Amino acid sequence: MKIETESTKAIEARKTLLRLLLKNHTHRSKEEQMRCRVCEYAVKYGLEPAPIIPDTKVDDTHPAIVFDPSACVMCRKCVIACGVDQNNDVIAVIGRGSGTRVGFDLDVSMGASSCVSCGACVDACPTGALMERDWAPADKVVETTCPYCGTGCQVEYGVKDGRVVWARGAYGPANEGKLCVKGKFGFHYVDSPERLTKPLIRRPGVPKGPLNGRPIHEVFRELRGRRPWT
Repeated sequence: MKIETESTKAIEARKTLLRLLLKNHTHRSKEEQMRCRVCEYAVKYGLEPAPIIPDTKVDDTHPAIVFDPSACVMCRKCVIACGVDQNNDVIAVIGRGSGTRVGFDLDVSMGASSCVSCGACVDACPTGALMERDWAPADKVVETTCPYCGTGCQVEYGVKDGRVVWARGAYGPANEGKLCVKGKFGFHYVDSPERLTKPLIRRPGVPKGPLNGRPIHEVFRELRGRRPWT
C-alpha cells in the first residue's frame, strides 16, 4: 500500500476542514490564540487564524480555570479527559444540533460545578477554550518530579524570566500525563516569600504542636554547622 500524506488532495482536504473549524471560532486574547492548534495549523497551511474579539462572554467563575465557549470547536477532548481519564464526569456535551455545546454537571457554571481542579481538561484542550487563569507563554520548559507527595508524578514547568508560569503533567510511569490540583495549580509556592530556604530546628523547651499564630522564629531556629546523627 502506498500512502501519500502530503499530496495535493490531502492538503486541500485539510484546508477545507480548517476553514469549517475557523468559521465559528474566535479568541479573546493573543495568549489564548497562541494556545490554539487550529490557528497554528491555519498559519501552516496559509490560512488566516481565528480573529481576536476581546469582549466575548467567558465563564470565569472557577478560581483557576477560564472557559471561553467561542474558542471551543467541540472536539470533545475535554470530555474524554474529564470522564475517561480522570473519572470525574464533570464535563459533558449538552444540547442538540447547532445548539450542541460543552457544559458542566447539570448545565451550571464551572465554578459551581463539582470540578476538582485537576486541570486535565486544560491540558487536553487544543484551542485554549479552557485555560489557566494566569497562563503566560514560557521561555523554556523544564521537566521534574512534583514535590507535593511521594507518588512521583512527572510534571513540566513553563519558565519565563526565571519564574514558573504554568504546569502540566508529563508522561511518567506514575501519572501518565495526569496531575492533581496541587501538581497542576500549586506551583506558586516556589516564589512565596514565606518559603523556607534554610533548615530549621525546634528550640529547646518548645513543645510540638500547631504554631497558633506564633512567629516561626520563636519556635524554630536556623540550623548552623554540621550536626551528627544520633
